[in-house]
Amino acid sequence: MTVFAPPFENDENIASAAHADGEEHIFTVDALFISPGKNVVVGDSLCRLTDYCKLAIQGKVFAVNEKELDRALTSKSRVTATFEGNGSREIVKDLVLRSIDNKIDSASGTLFCYVDLKNRFTDYEVIGENTRRRYTKWYFKPGQRCELNIEYEPLLNCIVLPVVAVAKDFQEMCVFEWVGDEGNNRIWRKKPVHVIYQTKDVVVLANDGCTFPGARVAVKGASFILAALEAANQKNAGGGGGGVQHGDHVH
Repeated sequence: MTVFAPPFENDENIASAAHADGEEHIFTVDALFISPGKNVVVGDSLCRLTDYCKLAIQGKVFAVNEKELDRALTSKSRVTATFEGNGSREIVKDLVLRSIDNKIDSASGTLFCYVDLKNRFTDYEVIGENTRRRYTKWYFKPGQRCELNIEYEPLLNCIVLPVVAVAKDFQEMCVFEWVGDEGNNRIWRKKPVHVIYQTKDVVVLANDGCTFPGARVAVKGASFILAALEAANQKNAGGGGGGVQHGDHVH
């Protein structure tokens, strides 16, 4: 008996169905309702097929941020999804916010929003004795967790650095600006900065003169440099000398 997959229907109410014309649709057997020896009559469901070519990411946002979310939806702001797991990390950029729920979860005070995500897959074959089967492995899977970053407001006249370029010294945030070299030693000067926004990946600094665009700063390892500065200062205070000179300079 030959079983044909159903024709693809472009239903805008189904998140996984919003594909551009001409794209390949691969149906995967999600559940099998029959087994060898079972009697089947006309009209019985044999299996459930799914199309994972396009998924919807469900984001959870605090209801107090609904105004910013509406602004991002109206302006079609860019959305970034970050997937982490099994020691790997992938960032998917240039996504777009598709819709926002019309109700707020009373228990958590959160609002759901949705972002379409185009999936990708790899095919592989399993060859056995007198058998040859093709399987599809989807990269993104339903239930997989990610973090969404939604751009909703431009920050003008600011400086953007990797998050590892900024260190926290008690209540002060600082970067390390390159002063020059003495022999084989590179000299860094600690500069306090004002952080106005931060994500897992970047920090946004106010362009208020503490440092300036184009300044040569350490773009990674700021916390290690700060720890070295503090250790050397303690050594100097104890009369050990070496390591750090001229206050907040690191050699």
